[in-house]
Amino acid sequence: MYKTSKIYFGTAQGFPFLRSGWSFNEKNAEEGTTYNWALGKSASIFLTLPKKQTKLTANVRSPFPGSQQVVTVKVGGKEVGTWKNSKHWVWEKHSIMIESNNSRPEVSVIEFIFSKHLEPSEKDKRPLALLFESIALE
Repeated sequence: MYKTSKIYFGTAQGFPFLRSGWSFNEKNAEEGTTYNWALGKSASIFLTLPKKQTKLTANVRSPFPGSQQVVTVKVGGKEVGTWKNSKHWVWEKHSIMIESNNSRPEVSVIEFIFSKHLEPSEKDKRPLALLFESIALE
């Protein structure tokens, strides 16, 4: 059920992979993109990962300018990499390598931990951290 090479956020296809820390499905009709906001300090997904070394690439958009936000990625509770979002409100791809693991469970929990998020406001009551458009495995 959690096997795929690409998760499209903001869609019915992506919904089953979402664990905790996500907002509802959203769409930007002008851009033709769908996405989910990651909320607060962390968000996680369920995903079947290959036993071999795998590259995970996330297409994201940050509400913070420059490299103010750091994203830490954990698989099964173990840190596997980090990235800094460098562009403000521009889609950018970030990749991390997940090492091979022959004893990896059938379904892994992948957690994204955010160094900062926007505080809820009158305009938007959610603690917005990062927009996710897709995650791809190769």
